[in-house]
Amino acid sequence: MAPSPTDPHARRLKEVASQVKKLRGWVASDPSKADPLVDALNELTALRLVAHRHVEAAPDAQDALTRANRLVAEHGAVGPFTPVDDGVRFVTATAHLACAQTGAGNAAPGAQLAQAATGWMTLLPHVDLVPHLGPRTATWLLMAQASGAAASGDLASANAFADASLARAREGGLSSGDEAPVLVDAVRLAADLRWSAGIVGDAVRFSREAVVASAAVAAPVLRDDARVADAWTQRVLPPWIASHRDLADRLRGAGDPEAAVAQRRHFAEQLTVHAARLGDPARAGLATTLADLAWDLLALDRPDEALDAAGRAAEVAGELTAGEAVAGEHLAVQFAAVAALARTLLARGEPSEAAEALGSLQERYSSLRSPAGFDAALAVAAAVHADASRALGDQPASERSLQEFHALVAGLRAASPASALVADVPDLTYARDRARGVPTRSPLPSPGWSELSDAASLAAATRSPLPEPEPVVVRRPVSAPVPPPAPVAAPAHPDAPSVAPEPIVAREPVVAREPIAAREPVVAPEPVVAPEPVVAAGPVVSEPIAPEPVVEQPLESVRAAFAAAKASGDRQQVLAAATALVAALRPLAETEPGNHGAALVAALEEWGDAKFRAGDWWGSRAPKKEAKQLARTLGL
Repeated sequence: MAPSPTDPHARRLKEVASQVKKLRGWVASDPSKADPLVDALNELTALRLVAHRHVEAAPDAQDALTRANRLVAEHGAVGPFTPVDDGVRFVTATAHLACAQTGAGNAAPGAQLAQAATGWMTLLPHVDLVPHLGPRTATWLLMAQASGAAASGDLASANAFADASLARAREGGLSSGDEAPVLVDAVRLAADLRWSAGIVGDAVRFSREAVVASAAVAAPVLRDDARVADAWTQRVLPPWIASHRDLADRLRGAGDPEAAVAQRRHFAEQLTVHAARLGDPARAGLATTLADLAWDLLALDRPDEALDAAGRAAEVAGELTAGEAVAGEHLAVQFAAVAALARTLLARGEPSEAAEALGSLQERYSSLRSPAGFDAALAVAAAVHADASRALGDQPASERSLQEFHALVAGLRAASPASALVADVPDLTYARDRARGVPTRSPLPSPGWSELSDAASLAAATRSPLPEPEPVVVRRPVSAPVPPPAPVAAPAHPDAPSVAPEPIVAREPVVAREPIAAREPVVAPEPVVAPEPVVAAGPVVSEPIAPEPVVEQPLESVRAAFAAAKASGDRQQVLAAATALVAALRPLAETEPGNHGAALVAALEEWGDAKFRAGDWWGSRAPKKEAKQLARTLGL
């Protein structure tokens, strides 16, 4: 196997984080370090935002904004004496905080920050700051405003801002290099907003572009035969997987369900190839892709094909659940896979099996103390359970599940300010969209909008003929010590962001591309730990099931290990020990069925129970079925 490639993003992130730590220690005794500290904080925040680590980026974004505000305040009220470089630092930090807020799910506050930043720039009569902003900063400011408008239900303004953000990303050369994920985000946002507005043709076109752009970002990970760091795969695979999901959704919405099925099948094959090497992100994407494929096949009345897809999805989800480092980290994947499997079993006339699958899912959810954030997934499961109970003739149970379903969906709709746009969308469709994290297509007439003006679209950020100034590395010393800044007056702009710890007086940005002071020696990154190989998911296995190969051990030691695992109560240990016990007993039962056959039957039952408790309800069926067949053969 080739040597593991190095993640340049992770290396740079570590370097900048180290530099920020040093500058924070120096700035208390050396005021000249204030400028490079803000620059370093801005770069550190940007690196995290590019990686979609929005929650982690927020504290440093807030710190950068606070410090940038102080730099501006050193020169008095915002106006002709506000330095350009300090103004750029301030606007950049505000854009980063707006992006972090939006990415963390707070679209309205993020949009308010972005609007306040653009309004703040108009307070500088001596300079137009926009040409000095980098294309990345301008793109994030516009994306934040687009997301805020969409969250409020204003799809016309949202699409106008999304178009402007995409223009800035394209014109700013963000199609390659370290900032290429910003272009992916801009294209995906434009596709989502076109879909929400019911403009399906544009949504398909943008979704195809997003697939190509995200594949280019993920290419170093996908084309290399070596293992790569988990952090790298977790950064580049989710946008790639989501782009393929969105394209299939929009092909189906455009009236071509066969194309959607073909798209999902092809992508599932790609993920299967990469799953063993790229680990959990690829396997989670495979499980959700197969679950979506099962729903599409059911809509085409092809339940047998749907069962194959849903069964594989449930198997992969079970493997993920059994190997969780943190209990419940793959619960969303399990919800998607088991709900698709239950729906498929119901379509095939197996309501009792469907109800059993949903029962195992509910047991798993309850064992995790019913974590928050799964209302949409619970609503989908409740709807399927209502149908299964009705098919079994249990009308009271069906009514209870329906009541739960409608209550959950009502809560989801009430929590969305833009719910009026999708009021006529069927409840199950709406719940599935929310559970999958995709926008819902509005059935209302598509809105119209005009292209934003050059000023509103920050066009000068990517079209200005003016050369960008050199990055300011060190603040020039002053002839006399600078006294502590006086308390800053309340913001002059009505939309000034309220999140900055200190009131924001008119400020101004810098052309600096968020430069960093002379860097300290680069600290070598820690070696990348390669993830353990994972067995690629395959079609539903037929009996008898061959457990994973294990090192041969004396039977008594294997039994002792199984007993110890059961006593520990650790589900993963019990599953591994049960697998080893079946592997040890199977050859002995073949040669001496009279002496070891009954023990193998019991071990298969234990193996099935262990799979069930680990969350793999579908995978637990085969060992139990094999145990019953073997018991009949042996006359037990």
